[in-house]
Amino acid sequence: MSRLKNNNNDTVAYLTPADVAKRMLVSPITVNQWAKKGWLKSTRTGGGHHRFLPEDLEAFCRERNIEMPDLDQPLKILIIDNDVQHCDLLVRLFNKLPINIQTSVAHDGFDAGRMVERFSPHLVLLDFTLPGINIYKLCERLNEEVDGHKMRIVAMSQFISDGGEEKIIQAVISQAHRYGGVEYAIDGGK
Repeated sequence: MSRLKNNNNDTVAYLTPADVAKRMLVSPITVNQWAKKGWLKSTRTGGGHHRFLPEDLEAFCRERNIEMPDLDQPLKILIIDNDVQHCDLLVRLFNKLPINIQTSVAHDGFDAGRMVERFSPHLVLLDFTLPGINIYKLCERLNEEVDGHKMRIVAMSQFISDGGEEKIIQAVISQAHRYGGVEYAIDGGK
């Protein structure tokens, strides 16, 4: 939070890109891109840096039907992966971060459905190569389970089959239509 003088020479509290990023669970680079595209109203400092009024951030979220996380509550992350060592590594990593995070783990699709209902995660890290289940149907089910709860699903996998990348992108896009936005990256591990 920084303080700047407005046109009336009053001191006003503004959010920095890092402040907005923390509230929105995105990177400061993403916040600056929103400002450059005119999506998020900003003011510039004398040095050319973006600053944001809290009410402009709230308007941005309302216009896009985005739920701002409550920073007083822990960020809940559900890890769905049959690789126990990978899950343990991710849990240890999240526990070392300087923010309040609660993690839960499911090793199959059945447990994942139960955990979504019980744990109500903000973020799901989903191994797209879980054996014995249709992962695309699981994504649809996860979206149905949360009914109104805004949850992000991040697909992760070392191996993506032929045509699998396009199916993942389509699943993410369908989620975007439901929740008002999407970010994705493909790393085929090649």
